[in-house]
Amino acid sequence: MSTKAKAYVWRAPKIFEAYKLYGKHGFYKSLLFSTIFYPIPVLLKLPTVKIRKYKNRLLRKEVVNYLDKKKGIKVPEVSGPFALMGLVEIFLMRLYDFFDVTKNDTVYDLGATVGEYSLKCAKMGANVVAVELEEDPYLSMKKNITANKFEQKIIPFNCRVDGKENSIDAFAKKTNTIPTIIKMDIEGDEEKALEGAKNTLRKHKPKIILETHSKKLEEGCMSILGPEGYRILKKIDMGAKNKETNLLFVSAE
Repeated sequence: MSTKAKAYVWRAPKIFEAYKLYGKHGFYKSLLFSTIFYPIPVLLKLPTVKIRKYKNRLLRKEVVNYLDKKKGIKVPEVSGPFALMGLVEIFLMRLYDFFDVTKNDTVYDLGATVGEYSLKCAKMGANVVAVELEEDPYLSMKKNITANKFEQKIIPFNCRVDGKENSIDAFAKKTNTIPTIIKMDIEGDEEKALEGAKNTLRKHKPKIILETHSKKLEEGCMSILGPEGYRILKKIDMGAKNKETNLLFVSAE
């Protein structure tokens, strides 16, 4: 099966879910539009610029309203190409919910975008260290933190996660925290980040949510984690266009 075909097969259950919930809330009407009607002109190779802009504007409004009214989370700033989809994946599709988050957890959200996973974890009582490389999403994240009065729950950083000065081990020292869960989606820098986390991995064995964008990257990450006693508990095929993307839930248990 081609990568493109996988992407639409992966979308199918969500289309059905949206159809069942259609009409219960405006959000689901927008989700239905974005998952069913939007791909049609793409498949037919018709111009999609206006449709894409309308879809994003419509979906953003409904998602933000849904989170405010149903989840008690305010997201006044949604910037960057991945932020909107991140909100849908984390809050509506609940892709990251394999590991429970409690008030006893400290979460390292690496590749935080506008803080979508950070906000969810803070709402559940956890403390969070949130790191985002790009300036615009980082500034949006800070505004979202302030809007929810999470200044005491989320510590934001604007930098690239590496294996040296801005490593996971370094963040543990800077913030005087020990991660119990590390969520990592940093666009190819995952191996470097894990190399810079060996002290934390060996001493504290945090659970890891890891998004990889190729088989080679997945194998490289597991070659670091395997010797530390980690194994993959669950894998979700994300079906990304033109590349293999998997969401891994890894633990030393």
